[in-house]
Amino acid sequence: MKNLTKSEIIEKILNAELCIKNDASAEQLNKVLKIVFPKDNNRASGSNNFYYVSNYNRNYWDSCNNTFKDFITVIEFLTLKDEELTFPREMWVNNSNNFKDAKKRVVFAYKCNEYIAWVKAKTFKEAELKTETARWDFAWELDHKESIFPIMISSTDAQSLINAACDPSKEKLSDLWAKNIVLRKDIEVSEEFYTEMYKICTSDQKKLVDQMMEKYTK
Repeated sequence: MKNLTKSEIIEKILNAELCIKNDASAEQLNKVLKIVFPKDNNRASGSNNFYYVSNYNRNYWDSCNNTFKDFITVIEFLTLKDEELTFPREMWVNNSNNFKDAKKRVVFAYKCNEYIAWVKAKTFKEAELKTETARWDFAWELDHKESIFPIMISSTDAQSLINAACDPSKEKLSDLWAKNIVLRKDIEVSEEFYTEMYKICTSDQKKLVDQMMEKYTK
């Protein structure tokens, strides 16, 4: 890892090739988690040893005390230097934080919190013929992976999750899903809801959820 940049290490963590080993304070651990997973607002207590990307969404982390993955420690991560983006580069851009509607453009600068690109130029070759520019508020690398959420689960699977849930979650899920289950309608599960529920699952409950999610994400 000595020859890897900070962004390359982050990408390896997001691709489940590396995990983060906690060898520091809870404050330092959460600082690293926020850098790697900026959309995840959950705070870690630091009680577990290893922190890694969620199986089903690159925007969120999970944790455990045993891991088979290679790791970088919190202290090692905090010593990494930020590298500047090099331009021009082909990227996905949008003026809202919505990757699904993003457009591919050749971005040649990042200035005043905006990405500046050649108008309607998707490739470097097309950019050679452009002089007009446009500004974009959000940009993603070409290898960015979109979230699988929201997903629709069957009423049968929803009932299975309720049956396996602990009492507080069982009551909450029953209130939310009862009508759809009775009418045998599919149920929409958002990314935020999935993450909230997954974090309070027991190990056995997580196994059930993992098996179910695998079916819906193939």
